[in-house]
Amino acid sequence: MMKKTIKSTTTILAAMALTLLCSQAGEISGSIPNPLTTTYTVGSGSHFQPTSLTLDINSGGTLEITNPTYETIFQQNAAGTTTVNINSSGTMDFSGASGNGARLFLGNARSDAIGIINLNGGIFDGSGLTTEIVFGRDGAHGEFNISAGTATFGTTPDFQNGSIDFTAGSTGILRVSSGSQAYYEGLFTEGNLTHDGSHAGNFSDHFHTSGEYVALIGVVLPEPPPPPAPEGPLALWYLAPATDWETQALPFGNGRIGGMVFGGVEQEHIQFNEDSLWSGDESTEGTGTYQALGDLYVNLPGHTSPTSYKRKLDISEAVHTTTYEANGTVFTREYFASYSAQAMVMHYAADLPGQYTGSIDLTDARGVVPTVSGNKITFTGTLSNGLVYESQLMVLNEGGSLSINGASIDFTGCDSLTLLLVADTDYLADSTAGWRGPHPAAALNAQLIAASAKTYASLRSEHIAEYKEMFDRCVLDIGEGPTDWEITPTDVRLSNYKSGTDDPGFENLVFQYGRYLLISSSRPGNGALPANLQGLWANSLNPPWRSDYHSNINIQMNYWLAEPTNLSECHQTLADYFSSLRDVRKLRTQEKYGAGTRGWTVQTENGIYGGSSWKWNPPGSAWYCQHMWEHYAFSLDQDYLLNQAYPMLKEVAEFWCDRLVINSATGLLVSPDSWSPEQGPDGTAETDIASYDQEIVWDLFNNYIEASEILGIDAAFRADVTAKRDQLLMPEVGSWGQLMEWTPEISTDNPDNHHRHVSHLFALHPGRQISPFTNPVLTDAARVSLTARGDGGTGWSKAWKINFWARLHDGARAHTLLSEHLKNNFYANLYDTHPPFQIDGNFGYTAGVAEMLLQSHDGALHLLPALPAAWPEGSVSGLRARGGFEVDMAWSNSVLTEVSIRSDAGESFKVRSPVPLKAVPQWSIDTVGSVTTVSVDLDFSAEAAAPGEWFIPANDPDGDITMDTSTNLIDWAETDAFTYTSDDLKRFFRLKKNATP
Repeated sequence: MMKKTIKSTTTILAAMALTLLCSQAGEISGSIPNPLTTTYTVGSGSHFQPTSLTLDINSGGTLEITNPTYETIFQQNAAGTTTVNINSSGTMDFSGASGNGARLFLGNARSDAIGIINLNGGIFDGSGLTTEIVFGRDGAHGEFNISAGTATFGTTPDFQNGSIDFTAGSTGILRVSSGSQAYYEGLFTEGNLTHDGSHAGNFSDHFHTSGEYVALIGVVLPEPPPPPAPEGPLALWYLAPATDWETQALPFGNGRIGGMVFGGVEQEHIQFNEDSLWSGDESTEGTGTYQALGDLYVNLPGHTSPTSYKRKLDISEAVHTTTYEANGTVFTREYFASYSAQAMVMHYAADLPGQYTGSIDLTDARGVVPTVSGNKITFTGTLSNGLVYESQLMVLNEGGSLSINGASIDFTGCDSLTLLLVADTDYLADSTAGWRGPHPAAALNAQLIAASAKTYASLRSEHIAEYKEMFDRCVLDIGEGPTDWEITPTDVRLSNYKSGTDDPGFENLVFQYGRYLLISSSRPGNGALPANLQGLWANSLNPPWRSDYHSNINIQMNYWLAEPTNLSECHQTLADYFSSLRDVRKLRTQEKYGAGTRGWTVQTENGIYGGSSWKWNPPGSAWYCQHMWEHYAFSLDQDYLLNQAYPMLKEVAEFWCDRLVINSATGLLVSPDSWSPEQGPDGTAETDIASYDQEIVWDLFNNYIEASEILGIDAAFRADVTAKRDQLLMPEVGSWGQLMEWTPEISTDNPDNHHRHVSHLFALHPGRQISPFTNPVLTDAARVSLTARGDGGTGWSKAWKINFWARLHDGARAHTLLSEHLKNNFYANLYDTHPPFQIDGNFGYTAGVAEMLLQSHDGALHLLPALPAAWPEGSVSGLRARGGFEVDMAWSNSVLTEVSIRSDAGESFKVRSPVPLKAVPQWSIDTVGSVTTVSVDLDFSAEAAAPGEWFIPANDPDGDITMDTSTNLIDWAETDAFTYTSDDLKRFFRLKKNATP
């Protein structure tokens, strides 16, 4: 029906396209012939200003205004009404108007001046009115009434006091455009367009419709538009192409290569990156810069005035889709970055054959001219540090033909296109090999050959399967939000949230978006590097802060979410990067601290070759070590601990064993020349000792001690580290109840300090030195400090504060920070902004949500430690805890109702729950002879548990199940398997009463 209506519209337009032009020019003089049945021309140099006139333009008549020097004004500076009736086949023609005088006013200068145009089956051609068309300026009144005919405005109308009305039973056509951009085009049967009260602006922002419209064929529709198709909860989607890289374009990637999609109609633009494209070297001040790689353009001439436009990123499948209708054809594009194929895949399809005709360009960000051969475009270049890079694009077509046109590939009459883009450098994460491997060309050729041998459907299904294997491990449900969320575009949804709309579903979307971004920018293998300050997406040769690895919070925050949200292998990429730096950093550290210095550390800004710049950050490598330990703590991978984590832990522990000095005032060990990022001051061994340093060293020593004990090695050095840990100056409470940022207390440490860095609370998060259960005094002091710092700050700062408040078990305050973060530090594409864009705020947000729901840093699995009232109903599955545990939970009315805990290795654990729990085993039974083995997954439920009631096994020969009633902890060991005789099964559980939870 829609297509038939549009065709009938075209017929109407053709029937009315009467063009009566006259080239004569001159001043208007005397009276205008009335009725006007011939061509009357108002030429250049005129100021057409009829007053108190009624003019009929009848069939065959044309009032043509070609090039006025001044405005064309109907009724000005006088009481009265000027009316122009454009009757059947009559024409008012401004198409030849130009210059500053090409403007039209209906009524001007006084409240009793009224200008009216009635379109009664004729034509109003205002395409030359490129400056202004104003309805009722300065208190006057203007009307444009359409009963039938065609009205075209060349500029967006400015309604100061007036309206456009469609008479009942009319079939008028209205067009509003600016240059080649059509703002609105529609065929109306009746109704009106009324202004919303403000002045000029985008047509769709300022008009509302009433009445019935038969067909709409414009880009921007009047209200109310037909509702868009509902979208799922994990999609970012928009009704217009992106025009800005940082705030609107959408990212995709496979951990090593990635791009930003704009979704343009006549020209698609995809800016792309490869994560090892870095300048720099091994030296001090050799950090270098992460760089954009290139741009892909797909040119589609003739795809104008699209309808039903939508671009969408479905993060549940990691597929970007753009759809629209143009010239009676529905076009669909899909983009994804395949991990297995190591290629960016782009597919262009249509619902009719032969609809793709255009060209493809591949450009290098440094200006290297590409070469074209057959269906491939290639560019190869070399950075000033000798790094070789290359990108190759293969174009595959169904139907039609391809041809070479200079540095472009043209395609003609194709049914569909598949584009395969690969890229790499000769970077090798090995300092002993000079950081260089083979030229990337051969590997890229092989990748293209392998990918092109598969169908697009096969590439797509493989990509989705491998992505979902990671993404689907963790599922969160905290509610959907407003009833219209499914039909609300993401940019509008964000705007609504900023205006105060409660939308837990949107909060969940941003949580899962962080996981999507980490999977897309940090996958192990294939020479991939960890996510930098912008993940792997950068559109500049000199992005903000080099898009580097900042060691004083930013690179660490990037990975806080990896283990808790079940993306452990993404964390491995970070561990590999740290390991690659060790040899170079030992040399630079000895240059800084002396030839005999053991171990190593880093400066604040870091690149990929071991080079650093800006201020030395001695605790930086110790903070790195926390991530080396955490990857083990969650995974229990002893091979990794022995061969990768432990050597680094020991080296950095050696550095600090040698660096610490005795403070004469306290007799305790302190870090000399310490500072608190990014505030200072630079202290000495005796004064201005930063708690930041002390807390990170305490964390390092504890992690090293545990690693050494688990592996059973280096007992002598372990004893030395233990002794030094016990001699460390500990965090202290200051004069106003705060956790002191420096010892002794200095003037900067005051309640009016609202600096974005809160580094002295490292011991609260991500450290484990301060907890409400282990050190309530310091916990209270940390709360005082955090309250004084306030809820402001940059994006990443607010993200860290979400985690702080979660560790303080304050769900309300954590959610307040979460909400403030979303309202003030997120762009339309849901990138976090410092400003500018910095991806750590995305990752820190996701980590904060996980921290609100499950904690395991202080020796227990703490369930729902900071559940906010804003999420009264919900569930989560696949959260991970230290000790190799995976946890699912559900809650109702803000009360935990069930929990399942699965163990990877049968380790003992403690559960801290907000309600008494009943343990329900889910077992599998294997009987061999007279012995039955019961393998158990434990599901804890509050469903039937009264206060003080717990289920525990009846037969517990090893005595490994205990409950500490004072701390509300259950300690359950050997959770993977219990062995009992078959006679014991009926006594497997008994009820233990009268315990105090």
